[in-house]
Order: sequence, then C-alpha cells, then structure tokens
Amino acid sequence: FMAVLFFQGFNHVLRASLVGHFGISTLMLVLVQYLHCFAYVVGMLLAVAITVGAVCEKDVPDLDKEEWTIADAMLYNFEAAVKAEDVRAVRRGETTAKKSIMFDKWGLEVAVVKKPLEYEKRNRRSQAWSTLLSHMAGFAAIAAGGGLQRTELFRRNPLMTLIPVAITIAMLLVVFQLSRFIRAQMKAQAARANRKGRRAGIVHARVSEAEDDILSLAVSFLTTQTIRFAITGELPNAEGLEPLNFHFKWSQVFTLMGAGLGLLVFAAMLTRIRLGLSNNG
Repeated sequence: FMAVLFFQGFNHVLRASLVGHFGISTLMLVLVQYLHCFAYVVGMLLAVAITVGAVCEKDVPDLDKEEWTIADAMLYNFEAAVKAEDVRAVRRGETTAKKSIMFDKWGLEVAVVKKPLEYEKRNRRSQAWSTLLSHMAGFAAIAAGGGLQRTELFRRNPLMTLIPVAITIAMLLVVFQLSRFIRAQMKAQAARANRKGRRAGIVHARVSEAEDDILSLAVSFLTTQTIRFAITGELPNAEGLEPLNFHFKWSQVFTLMGAGLGLLVFAAMLTRIRLGLSNNG
C-alpha cells in the first residue's frame, strides 16, 4: 500500500513537471518512466546493501553470534537482548539449549530464545526495503510499458501491444544483469578478504527475490491489458481502466472470467511442473 502511494505521488510530480511544464512527447515520457523504474532498482540494491552492511561498513560484525532474546511477540520488548545469566537454561548449565525462560523485573515468567539476533535484524530490515522499492519499480515498469502500449504505433491491434511487453522484459533483464554483476563483485570482495560473505549473501537473496517481483508485476499487468484489449476491443489505460462511456457486454464479462480461470490453471500446472523438477533434482 505504501509502495502505491509513494509511486503515485512521485509519478504525478514527474508527469506534471515534464508534460505540463516542458511539454515533452509521449515517447520521451515513456523513456523517462523506464529510467524512473531503473532508479528504483538501483535504489533498492543500494538500500539493501547499506542496510545489511555489505557496503559503507568498516567493522565486520559477527553475524553468526547468537544471543538470548525475548521470544514473546506480545511484549513491548520483543526480540530485545537479555543477559545470559538471567536465563534459566544458562544457570542450569544447558549449553545446547535454544529455548528457555527468564523472570523479568516484575517477576513475570518470559519465554526467551537464542538466535543470531544481528543477522535476523539485518535480514528483516533489508526485506522491508526490497519489498517497498521492488513494488515501486514494478509500478514504474507498468507505467512505462502501459504508456508504450497506448502509443499510435502499438495500439493498432492486440498482437502489436505484446511488443511493449517484450521491450519491458528486455530492458528489465538488462538492468538485472548489471545488478547481478555488482552482487557478484560483492561476493568476490568478501572472498578476497577471507570472509564468509554472509552480508553479500543476504543482498543476493533479497535483490533476486525483488527482481522476480518486479518482472512478475510488470509482465502480468501488461499481458492482462493485451488480453482485455483482445476481448473487448478497447485498450485500458495505464491504470487498467476503460473510458467512462465504455460498457461491457455479458459475453465479454464471461470471456474475461474464463481467461482468468484459464491463466489460474496454467499457473498451477507450471508450479506443479517446477516442484516436480525440483524433487527430481
């Protein structure tokens, strides 16, 4: 939800400035919106890398260090570190224990757990940044691809509107390859410094997952636009809306529902095939 609000605000300012003030052409606006998308991808990579400490951090932390922390999510100090000597398992000499209890300053029994606190904290924060910025990048890719679909060159028929989908995929993959190269350099730098590369590993995991989200958002929306155009004869705008005076026929409604059901079955089949291939090694 925050990604939608942030993107809509930034995109409105961008369009108002470039179209309203400078009067740039539609194709130039599409190019700017692609750059807008790429800015979010680069920002996501930087935000994740800085959050986990893969860049701009001189002191290398021990991310494998485990600490006893509050395990009750209903408490205000959830995941706060506690002194080991206050944990019952430690006092009993249970060196392999991962779960135990302690008594807080009010004498209440509190569940505690031993885990790599710093690693999980960095992993969680990096996931928050990657989710926010990847969705904003996905919306920007939709705006760019949708704008390209609506140009006179591509809106002639549904097949032509698939070309902007392919263009969007190609441009995103180029940026993702650059991102992959940078992440590989982070891992190589960690290896040269005789480090485990845990921070570079977090960056790779978070950014790879975010790139899948960006591509999925953009391709699914733009392809749906084409399907709706083929069924109704009216290409929706970049927000997925038909003109106010457009009225659906019942046959179009049921055809759209059938197309959605067919895509659902197709997605389920692909998932099953992928799981089967994974299980077979």
